[in-house]
Amino acid sequence: MKQRNLLILADAEWRAYAEQYNRNLPMCFQIGGLAIQNYMKDLEITQPDFTWLQTDLLRPAFQHLCFRHRLDVYSILIAIQGLMTPYDARYIVSKQDYNNLMRESERNNLIPCILPVSIDTKKPVEGGVHLIHAQTEEPIQLDNSVRHDQVPMSAWEINSMGVQIVIQNLRKEGIERIQYCDVVGIEPQIWFEKDGQRCYVIVRTTSAGKRNSTFEINKTLLARVADCDGYFADVQLASASPILRDEFGNIVPLSKRDGEEDVWLWRGDGFYINYRGIQKLGQAIRENSFIKVVEKPSYGI
Repeated sequence: MKQRNLLILADAEWRAYAEQYNRNLPMCFQIGGLAIQNYMKDLEITQPDFTWLQTDLLRPAFQHLCFRHRLDVYSILIAIQGLMTPYDARYIVSKQDYNNLMRESERNNLIPCILPVSIDTKKPVEGGVHLIHAQTEEPIQLDNSVRHDQVPMSAWEINSMGVQIVIQNLRKEGIERIQYCDVVGIEPQIWFEKDGQRCYVIVRTTSAGKRNSTFEINKTLLARVADCDGYFADVQLASASPILRDEFGNIVPLSKRDGEEDVWLWRGDGFYINYRGIQKLGQAIRENSFIKVVEKPSYGI
């Protein structure tokens, strides 16, 4: 029987190791990410089969790293070995981080993974792609079979893509001190400084067919960040695939692919991007009837 080495520590236990874990996390994050990158390189797995979706150490977040391999998306938490005692084979994560990973992975059709890294050897604990399944603790085996099905992008993938597009454009404008979060439901997604003023961006990312769908902004949130300059970013995506399908797998005629009908966004497709830059939030609310300022509960992890 396989020994279970993953320790998921609840708050009372986690407090004894949280400081050490957080101090070592950036190093283990770099070790783990580079190991996965080298594994893919050695097997000559490149784009479009392998694509990093998240390589920044974010807070708040439900994952540390994330990549797509063909039609599967792997959501990864770093577990650290060697914090309990130098020779302990067990590796730890917090229960809160683990629960967030499992919940968001289920919501967004992601494969929840643990990447154990030893602070003693400064190497991943596992071989292969260095991942174990977060629930079963079995080693992850990449699916290299030829698959002809399609998998729709999840809400997180779409939101994260939109956030990245806005960040890339902000950096082109010379803005460097940027913080962001791509968890669906947490807004504003982006924070930055401009001329000494704290600024934020609320990002809406949709498929072209949903361009007129209602987008709600939290009234309480706006009051809480009233001292900052607010912006709105509207990012619209359309699949560049020559063959488009709806949610039932039916082919969408060319005559409807840029209309009001909802054309699903699929993993692995190329995309057309319609984005014209950030707009002052107040102006965006006045000029776009699809934006509604409402009282709604906030979302946190």
